[in-house]
Amino acid sequence: MNKLIKLSVVAFSAQLLLSTATEVNAGPVDPTVEKRLVAVCTAIKSGNKLSLKRAIKRAHLNERAIIEGLKCNGMDPITFAMSNGAPKNADYLAKRSGKDNFQLAASKP
Repeated sequence: MNKLIKLSVVAFSAQLLLSTATEVNAGPVDPTVEKRLVAVCTAIKSGNKLSLKRAIKRAHLNERAIIEGLKCNGMDPITFAMSNGAPKNADYLAKRSGKDNFQLAASKP
């Protein structure tokens, strides 16, 4: 009898764990956070390294988090900077990521 109870508790726990893991969705982004991230993309495009550093600081993030997680118009920040004529910001972000632009360009499909 005890084995049956233990087995049912384990099965129920596993089912509960799987159901909660599959229900995790990305919710809507807080408007303040969204505004700060848009400001980071705008600063990347501007080509001004000082405004980029300030925008990243105001977003309460670091460069690595921006490089790894932010998408500006569907592109990663370094590609976005290069495509908008901001090579200084692209170089700055590439250095902060620990890679140079050639390594990053070679890793793109």
